[in-house]
Amino acid sequence: MNDITFKAKLKIDPSLTKTLKQSDIESIIKKTKTIVECPQMSTLLKADEVILSGLKNRGGEGILIKIGNEAIEIKSRSPINPSRVINQILLYTCAENNTIPKSGNPKHIIEAVKKLFIKKSK
Repeated sequence: MNDITFKAKLKIDPSLTKTLKQSDIESIIKKTKTIVECPQMSTLLKADEVILSGLKNRGGEGILIKIGNEAIEIKSRSPINPSRVINQILLYTCAENNTIPKSGNPKHIIEAVKKLFIKKSK
């Protein structure tokens, strides 16, 4: 019998394109979608959808990431790169699955998520 897998969906609020002026929106969407809609990641997220919205920031750029009942804000004076958005989603995933990375370093966050993948596959 085949396993049925459900993928989380990435939704983009129209405010994202209206709010971000300096950031590469297409790159953020493309790279975030690849992570969020990966079947293994979807099972760890424990949410049906991840929503990216624009966040007003008088001093620069802002993104609001909504996952389930949680909201994560990213504010920056400079353009927001996709890795920053992905790191926040991965940190959320670690917290949701009671795993603590060694540090906030992206390398350590990815190592912690890899351990979660291994744990879930057993």
